[in-house]
Amino acid sequence: MSSEKTEASLFAMTAETSASRVAFSYESMAFAAHAILTPHRLDVPSRNAFVDSFVVHSRRLLAFFIDDPTHATDLVVADVVGSVPEISLEVVAAERINMNRRVLHLTTDQTTDLVTWPVSGMAKELREAFESLVHQMAHEESDHLPRFEEALNQIPGFEKLTR
Repeated sequence: MSSEKTEASLFAMTAETSASRVAFSYESMAFAAHAILTPHRLDVPSRNAFVDSFVVHSRRLLAFFIDDPTHATDLVVADVVGSVPEISLEVVAAERINMNRRVLHLTTDQTTDLVTWPVSGMAKELREAFESLVHQMAHEESDHLPRFEEALNQIPGFEKLTR
């Protein structure tokens, strides 16, 4: 196999894997948000696990949608679509410090357990951003569109829950 062909195969595999990771983060965020927002009693360990999952994946999606890459391997929205859709992630971005603290640090002054996360507002913004991304992918006829559409529709009732 020629080195050109090997390099092209590796790039295609990397693009597919990267796209799948973005879709996975969206699905994980949506699943956790759905569990948190659906009216039922969660025991404390389960609630904490869902909040942690929600925060981790929300933070990853925030970086994907609005951050400039800090490493050559960082995946950003421009890696998935040619024309970046207009999105608003004000509620999510406002929680960046709390998300970083919850995810990255164990501190004596950690107050995130007392913070009432704006899960509904954050999930709504992330869903809308992902919908815009899927719309742009459809417009560009992206090969990754089916995986992203699948992610968008993975959690029944999520759209209604975050309207």
